[in-house]
This record gives sequence, structure tokens and C-alpha cells, in this order.
Amino acid sequence: MVHEEIEELKALVNPSEILTPESKEFKEHTLPFAKQKHRNPGLVVRPSTIDSLSKVIAFLAKSSLDFKIRSRGFGSASARDIIVSMTAFDNFDFDRENETLTLGCGQSWRDYYEKMEQIAPEYTGLLCGGFSWLSGEYGAASDPANLLDIQVVKLDGTIIWASEEPDLLWAMRETEGAFAVAVNFKMRCFKYPEKVWSGPILLPNTTEACKQICTGIVGMDTRSIHPRVALFLYRMAPDILKAIGDGGVGALKYTQTMYWNPIALPKLTETILMNSFEWYGKTQTAAEGALRNSSNLLFELFCCTDAANRLASGWPRPVGFRHMVFLRAGAPTEGPLDDLAKNFVTEGPKEIFGPDARLEVTANGLEPFYDPKEVFGENYEKLLQLKREYDPKNRLRTPLRA
Repeated sequence: MVHEEIEELKALVNPSEILTPESKEFKEHTLPFAKQKHRNPGLVVRPSTIDSLSKVIAFLAKSSLDFKIRSRGFGSASARDIIVSMTAFDNFDFDRENETLTLGCGQSWRDYYEKMEQIAPEYTGLLCGGFSWLSGEYGAASDPANLLDIQVVKLDGTIIWASEEPDLLWAMRETEGAFAVAVNFKMRCFKYPEKVWSGPILLPNTTEACKQICTGIVGMDTRSIHPRVALFLYRMAPDILKAIGDGGVGALKYTQTMYWNPIALPKLTETILMNSFEWYGKTQTAAEGALRNSSNLLFELFCCTDAANRLASGWPRPVGFRHMVFLRAGAPTEGPLDDLAKNFVTEGPKEIFGPDARLEVTANGLEPFYDPKEVFGENYEKLLQLKREYDPKNRLRTPLRA
């Protein structure tokens, strides 16, 4: 049955839109960032037009084939049978008069910056990646004021702009494409100063330095600071830092298993920061240091602001949301070390915030151990209702299931 359906799928598209395991580009389109999520797909379909994508999605939705939509970034989309690669969708249409950009979903943020630098360098301040350096001033990229519309392919193959069905556009915000396949994003652009003061500060890994960091950050958090101020705080092993410096974060792709826990915070305390540092220290010494180069801690500080309407997106923004902390751990291979790494990530919040603390998990990159009902809170029932309408069998394989 699977073989017959794959052959039928291949007949729907141009041969140039097919990648097999023998293709030179196959690994690039199939290897996930996290090793444990690799499902060894047998075929990649890379539609070159939206009409071709429409036929592919309509067929796959009715088939028995396991498939996953995949674009760029640090995700780990994989499937047993078919990967639908979106990398051919590289539309870039800048409207200077209205200060908007229609951006194809198959591009990296590096692609965006290079293109915008050539066309309108004064507008390189597009909000990127959900929460960014500009989110303290303008909010999240998915906010209605910033993400104006999304061109999608529904599972029946229909091509629409999601604003034609307002509930769909609402549901597509911060839900990982749980309802339709996104093709183009229409986004607000912002003029921004070309001269920005920034740079890294490297500090020694000592108790005294950690205390100084905590005191300084908490002091900033208690003051009213300019919305253009943002700070990222990393705790990571030197080898990881070097790998990122040499080849970017992509240098870590498929080198280890990986689990993460992204938590939204309204404020920081020295206790939270010091507990986080202790958690990180444990990952570095556990199993004789076997997790050292696959675990890290990241704070994105002053990275967001309250939404005009916290329920205007599928994921209800927590009140007072100002910071994010990412706990990440992994192992070189699956097995006991991988189990240990996963335990660090799932149990870490209890060590840092206390066993009874109510945590707000952000909706990007949800791991299987999250409860979607808790993550999406008061929007959960409405999202389920829309899931039953747009993807009742969860063919898009997202954490939201009807």
C-alpha cells in the first residue's frame, strides 16, 4: 500500500521536485536538528509552485502515508514516509509605501537580511523568529499588528489567504502550523537605526561572577528600562561556543539528541537565576561530564512586552511576559544518557522555580512531554474545535489533536 501511494504521489509532480535517498541534497532536507526525532523518511517532495504544493497536500491528507512539512530553522520535522520541503518558496515582495513584506516560508533569516540589505537597509528591523531583539518594543512577530496575513494551503488543497477565514488566521498564530500549510507571510516592517550598540561580554565561570550577574540583572529588571534594551545570557561549554562561532548554531545539527523547555517569565529573582546556574552545573558534571557538550542554559531577557490583547493569538500570551529561559539538554546518542538528559529538562523547572510553581511554557517547539491543554489554556477548546474543522485526523502531526 505504501509503495503504491508513493508512486502515485511521484506521478503528481515534476521529477525535479523529487529527492530520493540517492540524491545529493537528500540529507540536507531530512536530517533533523535533534537525533532522537529522525524517522528515516524514504522520499522528499520539494514543490516548486503553490499549485504543485496544493496537489501534494490534498493527496497526502487522504493517503495513509506519514508526512511532515519542513522549512528552515532549528526544527526537527521528520516522518516515516514523506518530507514536504518548503525551501523553494522564496518569495520576497517589499511594499515600501505600506511598510510591509510578503515573505516566502522557505527562507532563512539570513536570506531575509541579505535581501533586505540590498533593497531597503533602513528597514532591516523586521521582527524575526517569534521573539526577537525588537520584541520589547513591538511585541511578538505573530501579534496581529506585526503578522498581517498568511497564505496557506488547506488540507483539501484550497489556496487562500487566512484572513479570508478569520478564525483560521487567529489559530495559525503561535500554534506551529497545526491547521494548514503556511506558504507566505505578510509582515509589518519597521525602520530602525542602522547603528546599534551591541556585543558579547565573556565572564569567568566562578561563584562570585555568577552572583554579580544575578545582582546586575535583577537590578535591571526592577527598573524601567528602554524598550530597545535586550540581553541574552548564555551558559554553555566552551566547545559548544566554539562550534557555534565557527559554523553557527547549524553546526550542532544532528550531532546529538536534544530536549528543551522554553518558559515565559514576568520577572526575575536572584533565587531563580542562581537555581538555574546550579541546574546547569549539574548537567556539566553528570555521568562524568558526558552531557557537557550537549546541554546549555539560555535567558532571553527583556525580549517581550504585554500584548494589546493576550487572546489575539492561538497561544494566550502570559500577563507581564518579559523574559524567557530555555533549559536544553541532550546526549551524543540515544540510550541511558539520553534518558538522563531528558530527565534534566523535564524535572529542571521544579529545581529552579519550586515543585508547586505554575509555569507558562511558550508554544514554540513543543516537546511530547508537554500537555497542550495547559500550554494553550483558555484558548484550548476553541483551538480543538478549529482542529476538528481543518485537520480532524491530525495529518499535520502537531501537538494539537482533535
